[in-house]
Amino acid sequence: MKVTPEEHPNRQVTLTVEVEEERAQRALRQAARRLSRRMRIPGFRPGKAPYAIVVRTVGEDYVRAETFQAIGQQLYKDALEEAEIEAYAQGTLDEVQWDPLTFKVTVPLPPLVELGDYRALRVPAEPILVLDEEVDEALQQLRERYAEWVPVDRPAAYDDMLVMDIKGTVGDEEIMNQQNWERVLQEESSGSLPGFDAALVGLNTGDEHSFDVTYPKGATRWAGETARFEVTLHGVKAKELPPLDDELAQTVGEHETLDELQEAVREDLRAQREAESDYEGKVLDALVEQAQIEFPPLMLDKELDDLLGNHDRLLRQQGMPLDEWLRVSGKSVEEYREENRPQAERRLKRSLALSELVEQEELAVEDADVDEEIERRVARQSSDTAQQLRELLDSSSGQQMVRNDLLTRLARQRLLSIAKGEFEPSAAEEEAAEAEQEGDAEDKEDKENEEKADTGVNE
Repeated sequence: MKVTPEEHPNRQVTLTVEVEEERAQRALRQAARRLSRRMRIPGFRPGKAPYAIVVRTVGEDYVRAETFQAIGQQLYKDALEEAEIEAYAQGTLDEVQWDPLTFKVTVPLPPLVELGDYRALRVPAEPILVLDEEVDEALQQLRERYAEWVPVDRPAAYDDMLVMDIKGTVGDEEIMNQQNWERVLQEESSGSLPGFDAALVGLNTGDEHSFDVTYPKGATRWAGETARFEVTLHGVKAKELPPLDDELAQTVGEHETLDELQEAVREDLRAQREAESDYEGKVLDALVEQAQIEFPPLMLDKELDDLLGNHDRLLRQQGMPLDEWLRVSGKSVEEYREENRPQAERRLKRSLALSELVEQEELAVEDADVDEEIERRVARQSSDTAQQLRELLDSSSGQQMVRNDLLTRLARQRLLSIAKGEFEPSAAEEEAAEAEQEGDAEDKEDKENEEKADTGVNE
């Protein structure tokens, strides 16, 4: 077998493969025998018709097609081994010729990723200031979240919660009938029926009260009509905020003191601002820009497939599948793919760069970390879907998916610490780097001495 490779710039190589005549003829005759077994050829028992008769019966092109279908995959494997090529995926057959048997196949190669001196990467982060007033506001929101409604013995006021039986009618039509209905009175609310809450202000527990409210025009089916409501008030509750103290800090999370909670809130606000500024995206783009990244076209096609699949799922959740959305938008699938090609290429390059970073930094995830992440994801699901998700994630492919997600998270964290100048290599890494530099220096000196010897230069 003679294999001639022709490399292309986009991580592909075309192999021109010429098969030995003896091997081709043997395969042709084997194919002819298989065909003679499957069909009736007058005058011959199944599998016994001579080669020339089979060719005359079905045609030479048919026999050749049967032959290549039978041996093509093995020829392809042999060609890869002969050319010492590691294929990223199945190659694409370009052409097949006979006399002699020769075929061309384009083979996608694994992506090439060279990050360069990524540890020297620095991306200045814009100063993110979090004011004390903003921390105080966030703490107040926490107090609101953990507030309790407590009964009070006084007339109802705005911001109180009322517990009541209520019945509403428009003419003879009953529009509402609730027992122990809870409502927080609001002085101004776009979703409220104008005058409804105001009619309840000032009531005391045990009061029975009736009032009329007119629906505004254009609001509901009862627009412009007057509704009558009859209320029996069972209780008035006021919101009681918890004190801003160490106890609240311990309730909110893993904090022992109020000072720890304040600092955690400040860091959360800072991280949120950083995310909004897309600092991580800027760092990833800087890494990709300095790197050399090449990949075969099929990887970009797959990334486009994934991107369009995600969009299709989102659209289906809104009741309009992608094909219908494209029809309404007046776009073809190919036009939409071309529009999204830059985004898909950016995503792919980022992903490849992060994968290489995992290898370079020798990042790893323990099995216990994978199990913990699976438990966390399952715990977020409802009882209806939790078991189904657990079965999916407990499979080998599911565990690998979770592991990859965790590795990507580690790579992002490591990259951000490098870009900010916060990462410090371990002592072992520094020693290894120094040894490598010394080795490079010695290699350089040896090469210079060899060059001097070759040219007859003496010190």
